[in-house]
Amino acid sequence: MTAFSKIIRGELPCAKICETDRVFAFMALHAIRPGHALVVPKDPEPKFFDLDDNTIAEILRVAKRIGKAIEREFSPQRVGLIVAGFDIPHAHLHVVPMHEYHDITSKSMLDGLIEPAPMVELETTAAKIRRSLDLGVG
Repeated sequence: MTAFSKIIRGELPCAKICETDRVFAFMALHAIRPGHALVVPKDPEPKFFDLDDNTIAEILRVAKRIGKAIEREFSPQRVGLIVAGFDIPHAHLHVVPMHEYHDITSKSMLDGLIEPAPMVELETTAAKIRRSLDLGVG
């Protein structure tokens, strides 16, 4: 069982943003920038492109809504997406507010140079995004 499976089951804490029948979204513990979120399938498939088409489509629909909420709340220049999957063998999509190009190309995420954010900070950020999700996607 992966750490993401434990988060989905409520066995590990997270700052949850939203969930559907197929996916679960929460704040990244090791965020590149405030607002960095993860969208993961409930199915613990290790490789993103081995997921079925409907699950990938649902991940992207949720990521789009979160991306729009991040734009409203954090005013980044762009919102980027990353499929990497080296750290946890459970497919996932990073939704990252970008203020400069290197926010999404930085190796610091994989090198462990980003300290985990305090849960209270993640909960505050998740609340902002959830509130903005309620506004709907334009």
